[in-house]
Amino acid sequence: MVQVLETLAVNTRDANGNEAATKYRTVVVKDHIDPTITVLQDNPYTIEASTTPYQDLGVTVVDLSDPTVVVNSDISNVNVSRVGIYTVVYTATDASGNEAVTKYRTVVVQDTNEPVITVDPPNPYTIEAS
Repeated sequence: MVQVLETLAVNTRDANGNEAATKYRTVVVKDHIDPTITVLQDNPYTIEASTTPYQDLGVTVVDLSDPTVVVNSDISNVNVSRVGIYTVVYTATDASGNEAVTKYRTVVVQDTNEPVITVDPPNPYTIEAS
């Protein structure tokens, strides 16, 4: 856990100019707040089946104590060449070990393209009767 130690010096003087002995207090600031992940754009995200690698729409993460926290995205099970429903998983942990609530994106791979039949030349194709 990341901790910040601050030492505060406190002293005072009364109306007659008498000064009190300086007292010190150590303040420990601890981070107990989880990062927050926000899934951007469409969820569920519907795409056409293809051979192009999956491109995620992205997420953001906010952490008040750790501006460098990174989101881990697991897209390993998304198969864009096969019709189906897949899940992308997003996780993040800040420098203090606080874990964000895991977020998910549903990816729907569909095939709405009609099949194409191609007739190779010559057309018409002539054969001899036998």
